[in-house]
Amino acid sequence: MPGSASRPLELPALLKGFGPHPQHGGKGRSIMHVDESPAFDEETLMTRFLTSMGLVCLALVVGGCSQYVEDFYFVPRPALAELPATTPGQPPPIVALASIVGVRREDSKAKLPASIEVRLRVDNNGPQNIALDPHDIELTNGLFLKFGAPTLQPEAAATLPPNQSAVITAIFPFPAGRSYNNTDLSSLQLRWLLVIDARPTRQVVYFTRAFPPYYYDPYYDYGPWWGGWSRVFFHGDFGRRR
Repeated sequence: MPGSASRPLELPALLKGFGPHPQHGGKGRSIMHVDESPAFDEETLMTRFLTSMGLVCLALVVGGCSQYVEDFYFVPRPALAELPATTPGQPPPIVALASIVGVRREDSKAKLPASIEVRLRVDNNGPQNIALDPHDIELTNGLFLKFGAPTLQPEAAATLPPNQSAVITAIFPFPAGRSYNNTDLSSLQLRWLLVIDARPTRQVVYFTRAFPPYYYDPYYDYGPWWGGWSRVFFHGDFGRRR
């Protein structure tokens, strides 16, 4: 203010008593003291590093122990086979669903060679009994290469009364000298035999190997954190809004 004598600002009494700032040679006073000691010592950092690496290695080991070979997928999943109804408007008396579970690695503990695992379900929706022997299930590829006799669960033949179902798991070993590395698995065929009141009926379903759709989208914005935002493009003639 003009005409008034200027006085140096004084620290409030509340700030008095703080220790001297170490960077000022002990002169002056500091509002707070900053602890410049390291947050973690070398032993702590090494322990955390080894723990993190151990968790990563454990995840790799667990992921690598899968009994199924990666990149082998077959469609449809499931495949459908039906016995047509004899009366119009009635549901199919027999419905069968089959899936390729996967291509298995050799399993020494279970004493299983490299093989293909299949699951089959048969539903009896009709009024007659159905006999199903799991040993009649066969698996071939597109070159008519027949796989070995399967390991079955359950193994016993079953008779299905009306409104009953059966689920069978069959593990087919590769033929001698074959594996998933040197066998054409682009297509597979599964066959089985049903006996309906002493009348044999064969059914078959077809599978095709599928590959995950990996592709690059040049019209995708990759943002700085989580992948950004997708763009939507409209093609065509658009009139001007009036």
